[in-house]
Amino acid sequence: MSPRPRRRLWTRVLFVVVATILLLEVVLQVGAVVVWLGQRGRALDATNASGRTVLCVGDSWTHGIGSLDFATGSYPARLENYLRQHVAADWQVLNGGQSGQNSRDVLERLPGQLERARPAWVLVLVGQNDFWSRPDRLVLEPGAVPMDPGAFRWRFRTGRLIAWLAGKWSGAGQAGGGAAEPRAGVAPPWETDDASWQLVRPPSRGRALPDEEWADDPETNLVLRRARDEQAVKRFDAAREVLEERAARQPEDPRVFADLANLRRKMADVEPAREMLAALETGYAEHRSAWWAISWARALANVADRTEACEQIGRLSAEWPDDAELAGLYAHALFLVDDVDAARRRIEAAWTLEPSAGLAQIRYLVWRGDGGRPTAEALVGGYLLDNDARQFAGRCRAVLQLRPEDRSAMDEVIAAADCDSGQRARLVEIVAWVAADLETDGMAGGGEASATLEAHLEQIRAVVAGAGARCAFLTYPLPNSGVEELARVARRLDIPFLPVYELYPGQDWARLKAPDGHCNDAGYALMAEMVGLWLAPLLEATAFEPPAGLWRSDAGQLTLGLSPGGRGFLQAEPLVWRTEGAAIALSLDKGTELVFSFGIDGDRMELRDPADQVHEFARVR
Repeated sequence: MSPRPRRRLWTRVLFVVVATILLLEVVLQVGAVVVWLGQRGRALDATNASGRTVLCVGDSWTHGIGSLDFATGSYPARLENYLRQHVAADWQVLNGGQSGQNSRDVLERLPGQLERARPAWVLVLVGQNDFWSRPDRLVLEPGAVPMDPGAFRWRFRTGRLIAWLAGKWSGAGQAGGGAAEPRAGVAPPWETDDASWQLVRPPSRGRALPDEEWADDPETNLVLRRARDEQAVKRFDAAREVLEERAARQPEDPRVFADLANLRRKMADVEPAREMLAALETGYAEHRSAWWAISWARALANVADRTEACEQIGRLSAEWPDDAELAGLYAHALFLVDDVDAARRRIEAAWTLEPSAGLAQIRYLVWRGDGGRPTAEALVGGYLLDNDARQFAGRCRAVLQLRPEDRSAMDEVIAAADCDSGQRARLVEIVAWVAADLETDGMAGGGEASATLEAHLEQIRAVVAGAGARCAFLTYPLPNSGVEELARVARRLDIPFLPVYELYPGQDWARLKAPDGHCNDAGYALMAEMVGLWLAPLLEATAFEPPAGLWRSDAGQLTLGLSPGGRGFLQAEPLVWRTEGAAIALSLDKGTELVFSFGIDGDRMELRDPADQVHEFARVR
């Protein structure tokens, strides 16, 4: 072929490639505009004057991809319903998530979102997209004009699509099941059909059941299972009817009352839950059996105040010192009131009495923050008990993400474990596979993406604090990229941190996952419930410093005097005041109440009235 035809051929090829890219870019831009037009109606402006606002920021998992309706099915939307039922009716949760965002995008939009939302708390869920988009590091300049969070963002979307596809192919930042998904299309060994990897629980050693005729009654067992199945799909009223009917027919079985108490608490029916708790206490006083003690303890753990539950379960465990389940429940209660050392001593004693799957979960929970050999022993001990490779891989991944150096302790414990050669070989292979996958994914070894993510997370926290709000970090429901960085920054800066993926029941994940790998409506509902249970005590304990003192408006036309006793004056009008979250309610003697959101920075105070007018004050010395 002569040079001229060859040049013509390459010119045509180049033209086709360029035209294809341009056409694809136009299609992507049009699609992005359509999505933006559909989303921009989601107002981020706070509509309640109480200051009880939570802002959720992040990527598609916050936005709600996978749900049938972002406005009602996302985890922020469902979290608002939870908080209004369990904390206070005026809590508002705003969804500031956008699909495809990385940590730079979140940081860039955050000042504008904070300015509009004026939240008391900000929940941050980000990191997965950093490992395929590889954002440049952003440093926010002081005094810079905030970006409009609702503005359309122009960017080269074909490049991002290519990077995303490359990330999907390599597995960067993508979600797995109970453990990591393979990066190169090779399934983990425990996902094969080899029966040696499958979950085969050993026969239970059982417990010495009491002599009552209802003990371990098959019909009651069936009822309890049916009620729990109804709860799993959020059919709480149906579950309640099933349990109440059985309780009326079999009032001597404490297990029914325990499940009913826990269900009532989940439904926010506080008084009926407390009544069930009282019935269990009365029944235990009458029967004085370990079975009643266990049922009462289970209900206490879910219904009672944490301190009250710990004290009561501790007394029950002392009365039945040889019962492993009670000892385990007491260990968990001690852990929840932050008596970690006592919890560890108690769980090890319970494990010695009678190892079980329930105790293995608590044992892992109380040791995972310590690292080293104790954490490795808890992990390996759980696997040797139930042979659940998927669960072990997920926990192993969580530990090695946070502390890659724990790999050596894991190897030592496996080498010394009392097990057959087949189990030992499987343990070695799981740990090696998870460690190799973490290194390939760029999380165990750090890297530029990790460093950039950490730098952005630290700035996110600083920007939130500068706006007078508090910050908390969440993880994805599955162990995705970024968990290590989130945990490390949270520890260093003392930020509340919830590893959501550790709470998800792996055996139910198929029911909770949308076809694209995100949560479906049921998955986001469960996520919101977990976040709500964890967040509620933090919200209830949030204390805003009362702005006592004498304040004068910049215009000199208004003077506000506030005393620590809750009384004061507004110009010449006596008033009573109180704080409500990040708001102050001023009640004038003539019966008028004005509610302002407020922020204090040293000797400066800013009040924003219900008409959204801002009043600036300076402290009078």
